[in-house]
Amino acid sequence: MKTFVVGFVFNNKEEVLLIRKLKPSWQAGFLNGVGGKCETDEDIYTAMVREFHEEVGVIIPNGHWRLFCKTTARDGQVAFFTAKYDGVIYQMEAEEPIWMPYIHLNRHVVIDNLRWLIPMALAEKRVQATVIELN
Repeated sequence: MKTFVVGFVFNNKEEVLLIRKLKPSWQAGFLNGVGGKCETDEDIYTAMVREFHEEVGVIIPNGHWRLFCKTTARDGQVAFFTAKYDGVIYQMEAEEPIWMPYIHLNRHVVIDNLRWLIPMALAEKRVQATVIELN
């Protein structure tokens, strides 16, 4: 089973860092957290540090990421993390990183589950959830 990581980074301006996705095709044009697929024999924390560095050019060390939710679906597992960061970010790949006021997420084109994942990330509690696909 594939494992993915997604990180939501918050700054002191009440913004969350999101990426305008180009792939996979079902996410194209939507905003999502920063992340990607775990490599072989890579733990989820190491994958989160690597993916964030690859996508926005910043290293947030392993101990600064907080796992707050895991989901499981037919096509894989996703570990969701949160961290704080107030520095400069860079566009390292084709997908554009954007600081977005998280209070206004409903006004923007975001992946549907961000409407509940971002409040969960801000809640300071860890949750484990199972996603059931009804297709």
